[in-house]
Amino acid sequence: CSDPDLVKFGVTSKVTDLLDKAGMAYELYSNIKPNPTIENVQTGVEAFKASAADCIVTIGGGSAMDTAKGIGLLCVILGHLSIPLVDTWVYFFHMPLFFFLSGFVFSGRKYDFPTFLKKKVKSLVVPYFVLGGGIFLFWCALYALEGRPVGDYLELGKDFLVQEHFWTVWFLACLFLTELIYYGIHRLFGSKPLRSTAVSTAVCAFGIARYRLGWGSLPWNLDVALVAQFFFHL
Repeated sequence: CSDPDLVKFGVTSKVTDLLDKAGMAYELYSNIKPNPTIENVQTGVEAFKASAADCIVTIGGGSAMDTAKGIGLLCVILGHLSIPLVDTWVYFFHMPLFFFLSGFVFSGRKYDFPTFLKKKVKSLVVPYFVLGGGIFLFWCALYALEGRPVGDYLELGKDFLVQEHFWTVWFLACLFLTELIYYGIHRLFGSKPLRSTAVSTAVCAFGIARYRLGWGSLPWNLDVALVAQFFFHL
C-alpha cells in the first residue's frame, strides 16, 4: 500500500525490489489520495481480497498509513461476519492486526498508574459490563421462555463474569488486560527500547507455549493478552 507519487519517483521500488529478489509474491495498491476517501479504502479492501494477501505493508506518509489502517479495520470487521471464504482469508491475520492497531493508538504511557487504571476501567471495563450485561439479560429472557433449569443460568453467569473464550464482547476485557500488561512493561523498561521489545517478545512466546502445552484458556482471555504483547508493542 503506497501513494502514487512514491511509486512514480521510485521510493516504493526500494521495498518491492527486495520482495522480487526474495521471490515473494505481492500486489501493489496505490489508489490513494492526499486526503484518503472512503472509496480509497473500499477499493483497497477489494484489492486485498482479490490478492489473497497474508498481510498489509505500508510505504509512505500519513495518507498511505491512514488508508492501510482503514483497509485493515474493515478486514477485521469482515472477519467477524462469518461470510463464506471471506472469514477464511481474514481470520488468520485479523487478531494480530487488531492488537497492532490498538498499540498504534495507545496513549497510556503519559499517565501515572492510578490515572491510567481509572481511564481504562472507564473506557473498557465499564462498557464490557454494560454491553455484556445487556446480552446476559437477553439470554436469560430466552432461557426463561425455554424453561431452562437454574444450572443453565449459573453457567451463563459464569461465562459472562469469567468469559473464557469467548463472550460476545470478549475483546474489551482482553484489551484491558493487554494494555495493563503493556503499561507495566513500559514502566519497567520504557527507557530501554531493546529490553522492552525483548520482554514483550518473551511474554508473547510464553503465551504461545501455553497453547502448545495445552494449558487451556484463562479468565478474561488473559492467555490471548499474553500472545498479543508482541503485536501491541510493535
